[in-house]
Amino acid sequence: MSGCITLNGGGTAARWGDRLCLQFMSTPRAVRRALLGMREHYERRLGPGQSLDLVETVLAEALNNIGEHAYTPAAPGRVEMHLSRIGDGLAVELRDRGAAMPGGRVPRGGLPPEGALPPEGGFGWFLIRTLAEDLRYCRHGDENRLHLLVSLRKDKTW
Repeated sequence: MSGCITLNGGGTAARWGDRLCLQFMSTPRAVRRALLGMREHYERRLGPGQSLDLVETVLAEALNNIGEHAYTPAAPGRVEMHLSRIGDGLAVELRDRGAAMPGGRVPRGGLPPEGALPPEGGFGWFLIRTLAEDLRYCRHGDENRLHLLVSLRKDKTW
């Protein structure tokens, strides 16, 4: 994983204008701090009609999956989050060295039948697939890489 500037609190960050790199542990608390850091970095750079709400929702789901499945809550690991502004969207690459995704691909994640509870890994991936664009996963050596693009537009419709 590439290096970033060390910050207090055990995480690291590097900032280059509309780009941001955050490195942190996969614990719920560190993930919350990383999401807050992302929001603080980009919020003042938003234009009219733009919001970070979709980005934060998608990243919270994806990072939760890394913390629970690539790693485990009992054995957290390091996560790197690279963000870059692209037009009306935010391109994201999440990197970790946890377990690979089953089958080497992103879970399908569909809606459960009405009245049924979604299986573990079901609704979260449905939500990510619905809100994100250009979703791609690869295993590069011992590193997972999840690429996605999320709209910043408040009026985004599906």
